[in-house]
Amino acid sequence: MIDIHTHILPRIDDGARNLDVSFALIEEEIRQGIKGIVLTPHFYPEKESFDHFLEKRTKALKQLADALDEHPVDVGFRYAAEVHFSPKILDLDLDLLCINGTKYILIEYPMSHLPSTGKDVLYELSSRGYYPILVHAERYPIENKSNYYTELVDAGVLIQINMESVLPGNYRQKKVLEMIRHNLVHLWGSDTHSMDKRPPRFTECKEFLDRKFGPEFLEKCQKNAETVLKGQYVFCEDPIPFKTGLFG
Repeated sequence: MIDIHTHILPRIDDGARNLDVSFALIEEEIRQGIKGIVLTPHFYPEKESFDHFLEKRTKALKQLADALDEHPVDVGFRYAAEVHFSPKILDLDLDLLCINGTKYILIEYPMSHLPSTGKDVLYELSSRGYYPILVHAERYPIENKSNYYTELVDAGVLIQINMESVLPGNYRQKKVLEMIRHNLVHLWGSDTHSMDKRPPRFTECKEFLDRKFGPEFLEKCQKNAETVLKGQYVFCEDPIPFKTGLFG
C-alpha cells in the first residue's frame, strides 16, 4: 500500500517534531504494510515565501535521508507538499510542489469555507496539465453544495480522504461513506502527524472498509495511488450525483 499524505518530515511543520518521531511513524507504517510514503509538509502561500518553504523542505529531506543512510528501511519515499489553497499558487513553479516526478499536486482548502475561487483555480491547474488532488475532502463544509465534488471530479480533480474518518465513532464517517458510494473517493492517506496526533491506522481501516464495501474499493485506491506515483493519468469512475443533498 501507498500512503499519499503524511507529515513525517522532521522539524518542518506541525508533524514530526524530530527524527525519533519520523522513524516511529515510518516503522509503524511499514508494520501496517505500507511500501511507499509521500512526504507532504504544509505550505501556506499566504504566510511564507516559496523560497523559504523550499529551503526548509530541502533541509528536512536531507536530515531524513542522512538518517536513513545509517538506518535503512524497506519502504520507498517521494516528496511533495500539502499546498494550502490560494490563487497565488498559479504564479509559482508548480513542478516543485508536485509529487516529485509527476504533475500531481495536493491542495488543501480552508476548513471553514469553500473558497469562492476554488473551482476556478483547480480548473486552471488542470488546464495547465497538472492533476490536483483535493486532500481530506471530507473535512470541508459541502453539506449544502453536495454536487460540488461531482463537478470537480468531472473536471479531473482527484479526491483524497483521511483513513481515520471512516472508522465508527468519527463524526465524519457518514459523509465519507456517502462519498464512497457516489464514486467520489479516489485515494486515501493517513495525514499522520505523530503517534499521538493522527497515527497511521491502515490495518483497522482496511478491515472496516473490506467489511463494508469488499476488497474492491481499496484495491481501486491502491491502483490509483500507484498510477499517481508513475505520473500517469488516473481514469475514474463517473461520480453519481446527489439528488437531495449529501445527507438526504
